[in-house]
Amino acid sequence: MEKVPGVIKVVSGYAGGTEPNPTYEQVSTGTTGYREAVQVHFDPAVVGFADILDFFWKSFDPTDAGGSFGDRGFQYTSAIFVHSEAQQRVVEASRKALAGSGRLDGPVVTPVLPFTTFYEAEAYHQNYSKTCPLKYKTYRQFLRAGPVHREDLGQGCRRKRGRWLPKRSCLPSRMTRL
Repeated sequence: MEKVPGVIKVVSGYAGGTEPNPTYEQVSTGTTGYREAVQVHFDPAVVGFADILDFFWKSFDPTDAGGSFGDRGFQYTSAIFVHSEAQQRVVEASRKALAGSGRLDGPVVTPVLPFTTFYEAEAYHQNYSKTCPLKYKTYRQFLRAGPVHREDLGQGCRRKRGRWLPKRSCLPSRMTRL
């Protein structure tokens, strides 16, 4: 999200649980009620909340209820934590538009939840793509370099574990990447 004009800061952390000051080791068990999350600070004079959501929806598979990319378990599932009723309305409208777009093969399962808690993750989790570029690039390459949507793949593609995967004969000319 750091690449979005108007985004001031993105903080990696844990959201939604109740235990104070969780660690990655605790959250990664999937038993704490926390999800790995990012807290996005942005300048609304430069970028709107709806624009942040558009970027968010294109960053992962919102039909995957089991996790994100190769990371499986509740702690890796998506959610949007809203701070106000106004944000709730914007998210619901955005979610409805995405669900009705025909871009996805299944319902949007990303819940919209009231913000309760957010704890900043350990320092080694911050700016991971910059501080551990080889590990991050390997992970992204393993996952075919980002989320893939059906309209980007054309005919002859298959769905596996919540992701559209191209057969070798139908590799797309472009994939949805930001």
